[in-house]
Amino acid sequence: MGEYNISGYMPIHIGDLFYDPLKEYCGFYIVSKYVSPEMNSTSEILKIFSRRGVEVLNTSSYRRDLTVFDFVVVDLTGRKELKNELLTEIRELFGERLLSMECIESDVRGFMYNVKGFPVIIKFFGEEQRSGALTLPTWRNFFYSLIQTFSTGGFTILWFQGRGMGEWAGSDIKRLNPALTDTDKLKIALARLQALGWGKFELAEAGEKFVIRIHDNLECVATADIADYECSLTRGLFGGLFHILFEKEYICTETKCIKRGNDYCEYVLTI
Repeated sequence: MGEYNISGYMPIHIGDLFYDPLKEYCGFYIVSKYVSPEMNSTSEILKIFSRRGVEVLNTSSYRRDLTVFDFVVVDLTGRKELKNELLTEIRELFGERLLSMECIESDVRGFMYNVKGFPVIIKFFGEEQRSGALTLPTWRNFFYSLIQTFSTGGFTILWFQGRGMGEWAGSDIKRLNPALTDTDKLKIALARLQALGWGKFELAEAGEKFVIRIHDNLECVATADIADYECSLTRGLFGGLFHILFEKEYICTETKCIKRGNDYCEYVLTI
């Protein structure tokens, strides 16, 4: 995985899971009415835990219309008697704004996560699209298994899979505002890939040829220890995406790769 710094990247956590058999974790699920930005429900909840000296491990907050959903994971090891007091204090503070509240404990001691956090979604121009995250080791196993089973034929399978993914993404983006140029739609497509964790994308050149650079390319990072691996999924994806967005067939060539010692992966697309 690439190196992150405060000025360059902000890692996004999806559904953190906590486990320590010596701990007593608890999840507070609070649903309340949204009033105004000045009355931030998450901040109010955190202040209660802070005053009580309760360690907060994770917070998740989501707002739909005028309803706010908060899930806070805390460590109550050796202090389980505080649970009811905390619930009472939250109830008194929120008053009529409180719609529902529960304290969730796992059947497995020391195991806790946001059990209310489902499904995982990405909001794309106001439309919620369900997604399913895969860890980097899972991606690595996916790539490795294909190559191990089908040898060089695995690269062909990956290219066609990428092609289909790119065509679907292109069709999804094609329906956006017709006033957008095809290049603008390409920038949106790359931004969505980045938002989904596929890498840090840069459109370095656009015109007779297109040059796309990817820092921390997911496919490349996941296959770092697979000898002679070709990033066929990414090449196929760009081929399918460009075919739909520009209604032409483009040849996608990888000219640089972090596995060859370059700082980024670079793909050149030409007709």
